Amino acid sequence: MRHIIINAMPIDSQIDVILKAQKILLSTHRNSDGDGIGSLAALYGALKNLNKQVWFAPVDEVPKRYSYMLENVDTCLNPDEIKPDLLIILDTNQGELCNPLYKNCISQNCKVLFIDHHVDDSKPHPLVFRIVKLEAASTGEIVFDVIKKMNVPMNDFIAAALYSSLTFDTQAFKLVKNSSRSHFIAGELAGYKINTEGIQRALFAHWTPDKMLFLSELIHSAKYMSNNSIVGLTVSLKQLEKYKLEGDDVNDIVDMFTLIPTVKFAYFIRQASDSEYKISFRSAGYDYAYKVAIKLGGGGHKSSSGTWLKADGFTMLEEKIKTELRLIKLLD
Repeated sequence: MRHIIINAMPIDSQIDVILKAQKILLSTHRNSDGDGIGSLAALYGALKNLNKQVWFAPVDEVPKRYSYMLENVDTCLNPDEIKPDLLIILDTNQGELCNPLYKNCISQNCKVLFIDHHVDDSKPHPLVFRIVKLEAASTGEIVFDVIKKMNVPMNDFIAAALYSSLTFDTQAFKLVKNSSRSHFIAGELAGYKINTEGIQRALFAHWTPDKMLFLSELIHSAKYMSNNSIVGLTVSLKQLEKYKLEGDDVNDIVDMFTLIPTVKFAYFIRQASDSEYKISFRSAGYDYAYKVAIKLGGGGHKSSSGTWLKADGFTMLEEKIKTELRLIKLLD
């Protein structure tokens, strides 16, 4: 897969796009996570320090566990009233994951800047600019560099948001892409007045007795294939309702199954509505997750990717996944 960066001017030129804008909207992908929200909150703090008019424009409801990062962030629920100069989208390079916001801004000739660390294979557009660093373990690492380039002094608010971003996407610094950079940045951020232990608990300490019972049911329903090298998991809206869980409450469970030494690939299909499903792929030490995701209209990291699909049920989706697994010789 070829890595393309659209409007790939030097990063200083991309920074200039930010500095020239006065009214700026910030957003992240639907089904937002700790990296997207953390990097967004940090950039918000930096732009406010530059006396920019800046707002967070959510494309869907932000999960409660990330709300601590947004306590001092102004939210705009009607972006059409703002008429922004620039929309900055963090932690994705897929505009469709931020619709209708992305589509509306483009139609109003508003520039869009993506800041991301996922593989980018998008088509060029004259209004779209990108800062994409595949070597970064989180979008927060890139925003850390952007803030430094803008010569904005670090403060406690920005440091806490960036630390949250790094902590979430590296899974508490376990997934750092064989680089010391995440640790180096975290060391600098920890020098500010931030509660590192509190951040860890805010992001990951969300297990409940109901979630434990749900996990027990999921373990029993897991489908193992190809000599236990593949595991498939599904969860319906009825199951979430039964255990009083939201979608974000269960997104982390698929990672547990990749701890099984024989598992090379795991998929997790979560029903989001009557006909729409969020699918997560994991492949510890392999690039299978990205290969399958990109074929099904999604994207992400080499070993952690996903997509959204419409379907009449789980069977149709599992067959689509199995077809792609056969093409890469992972499933007989």
